[in-house]
Amino acid sequence: MFTSIFSLGLRHRSDRNVPGFTILENVDHRGFACSVREFLPDGERLPFVNVSVTTPAVYEKNTLYTINDIEPKSSTASQKIIRSDPAGRLTILLNGSTHEIGINKKTDKPNISIVSIEIANMKWATHRKEVTLSVKLLNKGMSIGKNVTAKLSATRNNVTIQQSESEFGSLEVNHMQVGQRPFSFQVGTDTVEVVKFRLAIRDENKNEWVEFFEIPLKKNLPQITDFEIADGRVVTVAKGGNDTETIVLGVGNGDGKANPGESIVILVRIKINTGVRIYVFQTRITIDSPGLAFPSPFPTPSTIVSVSFPPFAT
Repeated sequence: MFTSIFSLGLRHRSDRNVPGFTILENVDHRGFACSVREFLPDGERLPFVNVSVTTPAVYEKNTLYTINDIEPKSSTASQKIIRSDPAGRLTILLNGSTHEIGINKKTDKPNISIVSIEIANMKWATHRKEVTLSVKLLNKGMSIGKNVTAKLSATRNNVTIQQSESEFGSLEVNHMQVGQRPFSFQVGTDTVEVVKFRLAIRDENKNEWVEFFEIPLKKNLPQITDFEIADGRVVTVAKGGNDTETIVLGVGNGDGKANPGESIVILVRIKINTGVRIYVFQTRITIDSPGLAFPSPFPTPSTIVSVSFPPFAT
């Protein structure tokens, strides 16, 4: 994400007294997005936190501005009028939920931006498969955006855009709209971890907005079906080379099930050169990792209070 001179002059304060981050995105003189999260990039939002955002002194002094405030999660919107201070700054009060803020004078044009991007045909984007994207736009300006269209392009030449254009109709002020056709793309090599896209948005009055966004890619790994859960059980695992050892792994009641409050280790069986199947354990396996597909009835992440993993053993 590029940093503008405007964003460097943006200041914020909050009453947050728990660990977390105040995130300011897509910042320019027409507005910004703000949220407070437990961790980056997608931690839980902290709506109980109060935030004060003060802009640089780039607005007309002692002048009324209309602030459009949209909360995408609840699909609610509000408008308020605030006056710039004698230096030309605006101070906007928010909470820690995600807020899309539009800063407008009475006669301003539309201000259209991306509010969400969702992968429509799979849980996560994978290589060598067509990935479809559902894009939702928002108008946080002061006038309607008529006959809005958008065109998608990639910044890398190993990405094929299969559906590059979509129509959004007319976007009323403080309204969101999903594209009538999903975008789609395909990545031909499995060495790419993140793909960056450019979305050019236009309306019939030749207003244009350009935004960039990234989509992470996960390799389409085979399903792991031969595994066990150690929750205070005695198990035999790989120690080094062809050596094994018998130890207690995990903390819990030892019934082989992930129960609330337990610290568990996931054990995966593999074949070594001798053909013997033994237990191994790895640090990079997580309960909800997109790289693993566990068969039912595997416990959901919400049933586990804590999960710990020992160092990798070969």
